[in-house]
Amino acid sequence: MVRPALLPRAEEPNAFRSGLLPDAKSAYVIAARTVHRRERLAQEHCHVLVRPFAASGVEIPPHAADPDS
Repeated sequence: MVRPALLPRAEEPNAFRSGLLPDAKSAYVIAARTVHRRERLAQEHCHVLVRPFAASGVEIPPHAADPDS
């Protein structure tokens, strides 16, 4: 699911740095797994893994330990 979504834009990361697409794909997969299994991770670990996506405007579901959730 991640690969087909990124493939049409593969030239963008590769224009920045050759071979960046596999790195981007890995980052997306790790973040998706973090969101899916967020209850198994400490709140701080979740924030570290999803913060770059949240900063870019991606809506991240709250962690159960978040006081604001």
